[in-house]
Amino acid sequence: MAPSPASQGATGRGPAVPLEFRVGVTGRRYAAADPALQAVVDDELERIRDSLALPPLSATPVGITVVSPLAEGADRLVARAGLAAGHGLEVLLPLEPADYQDDFGSERSREEFRALLAAARSTTRLPPVASRDLAYLAAGQAVVARSDVLLALVDDRETDGVGGTRDVLDLAARAGVPVRRIRLDPSTGSVAADWLPDPVVPLRPRLSDEAVRRLDEFNSWVGDHAPSAEPGGSFGEALQTRWCAADLSALAFQRRFRLVSRLLYVLSPTAVAVVALQLVFELDRHVVWGEVVALALLVVTLAYARRAHLLERWVSARYLAERLRSAPYLALVGLAPFSSEGAPGGEDQRAAEDPADEWVHRALGEIWWHLPPSPPVPEVDELHTRLVEEWVRPQVDYHAQVAERSARRQHELSRLALALFALSLVAAVIHSAGLLEDSDLPRVVDVVSLLVPAVGGAVSGYAATRDFGRQALRSAAMSRSLRLALAELSSVQDLPALQRIVLRIDERMLGDSADWHRGERLHELELAG
Repeated sequence: MAPSPASQGATGRGPAVPLEFRVGVTGRRYAAADPALQAVVDDELERIRDSLALPPLSATPVGITVVSPLAEGADRLVARAGLAAGHGLEVLLPLEPADYQDDFGSERSREEFRALLAAARSTTRLPPVASRDLAYLAAGQAVVARSDVLLALVDDRETDGVGGTRDVLDLAARAGVPVRRIRLDPSTGSVAADWLPDPVVPLRPRLSDEAVRRLDEFNSWVGDHAPSAEPGGSFGEALQTRWCAADLSALAFQRRFRLVSRLLYVLSPTAVAVVALQLVFELDRHVVWGEVVALALLVVTLAYARRAHLLERWVSARYLAERLRSAPYLALVGLAPFSSEGAPGGEDQRAAEDPADEWVHRALGEIWWHLPPSPPVPEVDELHTRLVEEWVRPQVDYHAQVAERSARRQHELSRLALALFALSLVAAVIHSAGLLEDSDLPRVVDVVSLLVPAVGGAVSGYAATRDFGRQALRSAAMSRSLRLALAELSSVQDLPALQRIVLRIDERMLGDSADWHRGERLHELELAG
């Protein structure tokens, strides 16, 4: 299999989330001066491409991307080879570019660095640390975290400092990242390649096959239903298009799930009603087929909901949309939202054993790494206005409305369930006491005593599934928390402090989204009794 960008499942219909197989690089500075390595690196990239194995895809573009800090030597050799082969390049910078270039040996080297930086699809400036050595170590950690496989260009003639090739290889071993080692024998000039620790063929992304299928399932829906992305759009336009696609998907599967849920809770008491009417009024025995039909529809409906993964597709798309909703505002203040969230095996990849979580976190990273450059950070006064009016205040109002609406619905459903059970109690008392025996009403009472508990149970089950009470409490708490955040924003006068507050607000929103995500996934549809 030999995928290239957009070669698998490229449809050109909607803004599909691509899946990049990322090749990290580490190695020695001598590599740039050794021509024997260039051909070997070219061959290894081709071998990686041909060895890549994925489940069948219908809508997901697949590509190869080199992940490199662009230090002199091996980092740049592999970056150049990747670009020449038509692959992408993602750069992880340990230092600010101007500071980083002080470590390069010549002006020619600095020009090469700037040219490769300009050719990169994305550039991530890693957070500052206490020393240069620690900065290089952090870059090695970031390369390993983002990579599906690591190319290591090594020999035995150099020693490493902190953050050198040996440290990166140790990090890869601990993270379980396969390493393709390219070794140069200094005495003979020969080059050989092997796997550490064991041969890995075929190669797979650090993403389960089931997660890959779910990503493709999302892309397939987006391709059929979401507006297509305009090429060459700005950072904000590209992010808005992605958010719109995820939001539309979430709304569509929410509607389907809610419809199926209501249908299940209607069909269950309907089956009971048919039996009750047939028994009490001694109707034609063929009427009982109505129960069979209702039960058959119930089973078919439940099977459809499970097979179509309605609940998972709804909550996963909604979680994706909510993370994308906050992204432009973090970028507005100069932060990189979830830039490491999609890293395979990264520390932000929560509950990666579940494919429903796994594909979403990878998708967030893929989206971020494919965006155009973000615009410059505005002045603090403008930031205040935009953050408050466009981001936080709308969320305060939204959660306040949800809290009020959910509390009202919980109260209404509770009263309805109580009224139904009270009616059932009255019917049971009338039946047990033998009242109204001289009229035709006893049969009606018998039907009510059989049917009303089933209807009440269905109402209670539906209320439990919707969980309006918990939703009301969670949204009310979130509204209060965000109101406090508004007060914090108004008191900040400098960018670093503003960034800290924005991160805290995002953490609160993330926590709320994650809590909702976990809670809704507990409400898988069951047969209503």
